[in-house]
Amino acid sequence: GRGVVVDWDVLRSLLASSRGCPPQREVELLIEALRLVRGPMVAGAEEGRYTWMARVRAAHQYNALVVDAAHRVVELIGDTDPDGAGMAI
Repeated sequence: GRGVVVDWDVLRSLLASSRGCPPQREVELLIEALRLVRGPMVAGAEEGRYTWMARVRAAHQYNALVVDAAHRVVELIGDTDPDGAGMAI
C-alpha cells in the first residue's frame, strides 16, 4: 500500500540522486543502488503472483535501469578500478 518503501523505490531514488553529482559521489550512489540488486525483479515469487507487472512494464524498466547503472559505473571507474567495474556488472 501507500507509504511502503521497497528496494525498487530505493534503487530509483539512488539512481536519480546520482545524476549531476561529481563523479566520485555518482559512483558511490550507483554502487549503493546496485548492491540492492539480487537478480531479476520478483525472482522466486510464486508463478502468476505479479502478472500486473507486465502491464506497467516494471520488470523491463528495472532491467534497463540496472544495466544503465552498471554501464555508467564501468564508464566512470573502468580504467582506474577494474575490479570495482567488474563488480558493477
